[in-house]
Amino acid sequence: MLKNYLIIPWRNINRSKGYAFINIAGLGIGMAASILILIWVQFELSVDRFHEHSDRLYAVWRNGENQGEIFTWDYTPAPYAPALKSQFPEVDEVTRITEWDPLLFTVGEDSFYEEATFTEPGFFKMFSFEAIEGDPSQALADPESIVLTESVAKKLFGEESALGKIVMLENEISLEVKAIIKDLPENTNFPFTVFCSFKKIEQMGWVDDYWGNNSYRTFAMLNERASLDDFNQKFKNFTANNSDFDDITDFLFPFEDLHLYSKFENGQSVGGKIELIRMFGIVSIIVLFIAGINFVNLSTAQSDMRSKEVGIRKLSGAGKGMLISQFLAESTLIVVSAYLFSIVIVSLIFPWFKELIGQNLESPFTQPFFWVLSAVYVLVIGVLAGSYPAFLMSSYRPAIAMKSKLNTKEGFGVKPREVLVVFQFAVVVILISSVWIVRDQMNYVQNRDLGLKKDNLIFHPVTQNMRTNKGALRNELPHHDQESVHQALQWEPMGTMPIGKSPFRRKMEADISRRSISDVFFG
Repeated sequence: MLKNYLIIPWRNINRSKGYAFINIAGLGIGMAASILILIWVQFELSVDRFHEHSDRLYAVWRNGENQGEIFTWDYTPAPYAPALKSQFPEVDEVTRITEWDPLLFTVGEDSFYEEATFTEPGFFKMFSFEAIEGDPSQALADPESIVLTESVAKKLFGEESALGKIVMLENEISLEVKAIIKDLPENTNFPFTVFCSFKKIEQMGWVDDYWGNNSYRTFAMLNERASLDDFNQKFKNFTANNSDFDDITDFLFPFEDLHLYSKFENGQSVGGKIELIRMFGIVSIIVLFIAGINFVNLSTAQSDMRSKEVGIRKLSGAGKGMLISQFLAESTLIVVSAYLFSIVIVSLIFPWFKELIGQNLESPFTQPFFWVLSAVYVLVIGVLAGSYPAFLMSSYRPAIAMKSKLNTKEGFGVKPREVLVVFQFAVVVILISSVWIVRDQMNYVQNRDLGLKKDNLIFHPVTQNMRTNKGALRNELPHHDQESVHQALQWEPMGTMPIGKSPFRRKMEADISRRSISDVFFG
């Protein structure tokens, strides 16, 4: 019996090759588009949720009122983290990180700008980043040490082991490589490739005790018995109790929710990137739904052509259940074929898709999530999309079925296929209109007049050699527009940072307004 359920559908598909191709191709393209969107959705939902202690990790956020409006930010002063650890026994570990512009790292003749942070040993105790050589937590306890990611170690030292080697920071400070870790995964919001010891900036006097200097992000790990709500009640007046800023309140926010829910209004989380993810998730379902409707329409369009087949099989003794099973087997076979076609599309488009979204995604074919999703797609679409045609055609009475002219009205005054076609086109029109509007908005944003000439405009971070040899550099540039060259050489600091993000920006703001980050670091 099972063999017949496979042979008969295959014969029907082989007999109507054009119909089968359109059905398989349409459904396959829809499935491929839906799968690609869901791959991105799954990636976004996984950001920073892979840490071993993710359920105990929290980011410090603070609220302050200004002109009747509550502002929320996640930067803290230098003494914040030590006071947090000492005053609350529920806190197992804390760490501070800096978020500065890229810094220059040099080995011999090779120099690279890297996303670096000054942080503490607690960082690698709290966050699960895999070590290759050395112990990164112990390394950061030494102010003269540095931790490199694998790719940076290879850039600086090639295939040699970087452990124990010396790296120059901004051509002024020598640091010893004490540990090497794997490159941070794509699904983390930490962009760092180099980790320096927070004790180094303390040693050099760049850290002050002023509670109004919001320069560092602080993270805390609570013990397993701690309740977030209870802790936040105690923690609310932490800043007010330790400083003169009695209008600031504090709270811990779950780290694993930071990527998705970091939009705050009136001091409360009101969403964030989760809204975009939900929208794309809905679009993925709609695309799949439209493909399923197209499958149903094409299947029911064949009902007149297959009416005699139904009539003869019923006259031969086939029951309704047997016919339903046959049509479901046929629809499932088409869905499996469409799924295989969608796999080919996904494999071909995936490299381009990664470039489109700007993420180096892991191949979906190596992830259990993908195969679970695939099984669900085949099962659900095969049953749901095939159910209506199967129940419709199996319900024909033999006498009517033999006439080949069927009235498929179901008592509602309209044909169900007509309703599906209208709905399908309505949804497509809405989606196309939305894409058109978004495209026009993006074109406007990208091409609007910025009040400057973008042609031949370049950016390069300021280096010591460039700063001391501006005259020579100016002479090397084209001479036809000396005024523009002169203005261009009135350099700003390398990627000027907003107030509150630089540990020394508040107290040295006027002094560094025309100086590079090297000026501030190394005087």
